Amino acid sequence: MKMLSNLVLLVFFMLFTGCTQSSYVFKDNKISLNSVDTDENIASLNIDKKNIKYTNDFCTRNSYTISQDFEGYGNLFIENVELKQKCTWHGLSRGMYETFLKEKSNIKTMSLIKRIDIGTYEFSQYLVDDKYKLNLVFIWSGLRSTFIIDAQGNFSSMLLSKLSSKSTLAQIEQAYNLEFNSSIVRANILGEYFGIEDKSDEEIDIIVP
Repeated sequence: MKMLSNLVLLVFFMLFTGCTQSSYVFKDNKISLNSVDTDENIASLNIDKKNIKYTNDFCTRNSYTISQDFEGYGNLFIENVELKQKCTWHGLSRGMYETFLKEKSNIKTMSLIKRIDIGTYEFSQYLVDDKYKLNLVFIWSGLRSTFIIDAQGNFSSMLLSKLSSKSTLAQIEQAYNLEFNSSIVRANILGEYFGIEDKSDEEIDIIVP
């Protein structure tokens, strides 16, 4: 009976994982962004190999940055961070990336204007230096966090419109001249943004015979 129950759980797990598609897929130099509820592809970006910079840390795998100009969208800076099973962020990953972005760029002040959550997508719009607007798209899935910095705002607005007809971001009339080409993975050795999960506080049951 126990073997039958385990078999049912295994089949259910295989069916569930087999039917679930990640919102973000990078394969054959192409980024595919998919709908939250279905497997439908809603946006794609073709990536030039020369713009991909792979990053390494003892806690990461399949991590990289991409900085590329796209027709209609301008420059997009993308960082994909995939942690290993034994590791965890030392806080909210998007929040830590906000701080990292401000510290490593020419931004003086940065305050949140609007945030929209749709499934595994999160759209944030900031007021930068009390004058400009800047958009950040955060896509999460398990141990993977993907950040897309969109200075002109066209890409994030397009993506949001594919996910929701009710939510919008303010149009960016004057793009911020963002000087940013840093990797949070490369900076982790000093910044300690993520690391091996500390399980020292977990309760331990001691059984005395």
